[in-house]
Amino acid sequence: MTAALRTEAAPSYEEQKRLAHHADPHVRRDIAGRSNVRPEILFYLTADDSPDVRRAIAANAATPVHAHARLVRDGDGDVRTALAAAVARALPGAGSAELARARQRAIETLDILAQDQLKRVRQVLAETLKDRTDAPPSIINRLARDAEADVAGPILRYSPVLTENDLMAIVRAGATSPALAAISNRKSVGGGVADAIAETRDVEAVAALLANPSAQIREETLDRLIDSAPRVEAWHRPLAERPRLPPSAISRMAAFVADSVLEGLRRRSDLDQATLDQVTSEVRRRLDKPANTEHVEGDGERKDGARPWTEAAKDVAKKAAMEKEEEERNQSDEARTLHRAGRLDEDSISDSVLEGRRRFAITGLSLMAGLPEAVVEKIVASRSGPGLTALAWKANLSPECAVQIQVHMGKLSPSTVLAPKRHSEFPLKTEDMVWQIEFFMTLVPGAMARA
Repeated sequence: MTAALRTEAAPSYEEQKRLAHHADPHVRRDIAGRSNVRPEILFYLTADDSPDVRRAIAANAATPVHAHARLVRDGDGDVRTALAAAVARALPGAGSAELARARQRAIETLDILAQDQLKRVRQVLAETLKDRTDAPPSIINRLARDAEADVAGPILRYSPVLTENDLMAIVRAGATSPALAAISNRKSVGGGVADAIAETRDVEAVAALLANPSAQIREETLDRLIDSAPRVEAWHRPLAERPRLPPSAISRMAAFVADSVLEGLRRRSDLDQATLDQVTSEVRRRLDKPANTEHVEGDGERKDGARPWTEAAKDVAKKAAMEKEEEERNQSDEARTLHRAGRLDEDSISDSVLEGRRRFAITGLSLMAGLPEAVVEKIVASRSGPGLTALAWKANLSPECAVQIQVHMGKLSPSTVLAPKRHSEFPLKTEDMVWQIEFFMTLVPGAMARA
């Protein structure tokens, strides 16, 4: 029987009671899905033994609001999922006093569902509320901070309820890469939010931000991204395709982007003659550069008769290891040079953490915290939120920088990150952070003696 037919003729009250007690669960499910059944009958069916019946009750817009308090705790996940969709769809506006009371009761139900242990309950809630301009801000903010990307993503990308301050707070609390990318893809991204995302140096999120023509990226922010871009190929094309690029940005990009991207830069219609000449000159320079004629054939032998690929591969690997070792030495030397000059500060540590320059960060944190590098290594390797927070505190860094260290060096998930309780206030007591530092020092032989 279709839903349309079930609304045509209401059975008598006695007939409704009889059907609600029927032995066949299909009959009870049918009555549970009707919109013209008495509220007390629908409430009675919320305790039915059949999950199918309770799902029908949960999905029924005619189910009385006070029944939601029972359904929201139902042991069947599909019942709670159906309830989430129904309550979110039917969320009343804030009109009369009666509507306001109904809305408040609905919000209380949604708040419980937004914390449901089952991901699909929260996911359905997010999908249903993502476009609603009248969605409760408290529920939206809770879903936006969900640890599951399938839940937080739709809200972060589409919800008109999230303010710029909300989005900036989410970014700075150590949002995951998928969450940052969802924010970057919003229909409109304000300058403050764009700055916050750019500061994370998250490859995927920044690439999405650059590819979003509606993102308001300030020129100084763009300059900082171009400074880092030579090492991040994923940013080259979206950078080159951004509208209204300053000529200075185009000139700098011409030196490092791939040939195909460079050709795209040359075809831009907004170049002044001087910039066009510079980009064209770079194209010609690359065309005139001799090509490398050595290559490997399919059988593993070079065309020029050089050693087999397997031997060459070993040499390549050895060379790569040596280059990595040299790069790490250079990073450590750079940190020590800045420290001697009194210029090793939170900005340099933060930049190195976000750019993945691990050895600079390890050496820099060691110098700023006055700890042996082996202790810093031990703390980072532990992936301990309290330990990493204490390390940032010991180095006189901010709680916000402590979050960056937890996320990008410790690889902690958002649900395990220790975030500041209030602005510029560490989430741990001083004595607890002292204990953390002393504990990790005991794990490195001789560290306590050198303290």
